[in-house]
Amino acid sequence: MGILLLFAIGEGANPFQFNLRDGLLFCFFPVGVCLGMIAAWRWEGAGAGVTVGSLAGFYLVHRLFSPGFPRGLAFAVIASPAVLFVGCWFWTRWRAQPSAD
Repeated sequence: MGILLLFAIGEGANPFQFNLRDGLLFCFFPVGVCLGMIAAWRWEGAGAGVTVGSLAGFYLVHRLFSPGFPRGLAFAVIASPAVLFVGCWFWTRWRAQPSAD
């Protein structure tokens, strides 16, 4: 999240001057992804769902307003900790199951 903040500051991003496309993209990535990551520290499943949903929304909006998807893996790599949160969520659910022994 710190890297995203540094990019926004370095680029001089002003959310009040965004057009519709840029505003939607900004809401999904980085805002939605960061909020999902923050929520995942407490609620792993819900936070990971918000992160993955925001990333999917970002790619969908970008595809609808542009001729293709964003190039490179940077967006997916930044949101990749959501995979670990999903794994943690499944692990805690699996460990909480009573054994049949």
